[in-house]
Amino acid sequence: MNTLSIILRNKVSLTTIVLAALISGSTAAIAAPSKSTRSIPLQKVDPNKPASKLEVITSVKKRFNGRILSVRKKYQAHGNDCHYVKFIDRRGELLLIRVGCKSKQAT
Repeated sequence: MNTLSIILRNKVSLTTIVLAALISGSTAAIAAPSKSTRSIPLQKVDPNKPASKLEVITSVKKRFNGRILSVRKKYQAHGNDCHYVKFIDRRGELLLIRVGCKSKQAT
């Protein structure tokens, strides 16, 4: 059966089909937020000790408004004080914030 015969037999209006298509398209856009990466420096209380998660959270909250989802240490990859923070801002955008990480050098 083709779509036209189903529409005529079930007496489904065209506006219902268009509305359903618009709703399904908009939910797909909401379900897949964009993810951008940002990098910020870390201000430590004691420069001789590794950074704590509390210092990382404080640095992120000073610069961004929103909600922190997770904080992960990445010591071996990018230096002793490198942390990755997953963050959702007020607009609902998902951010990956690198705090205190050394930049990758070109080889």
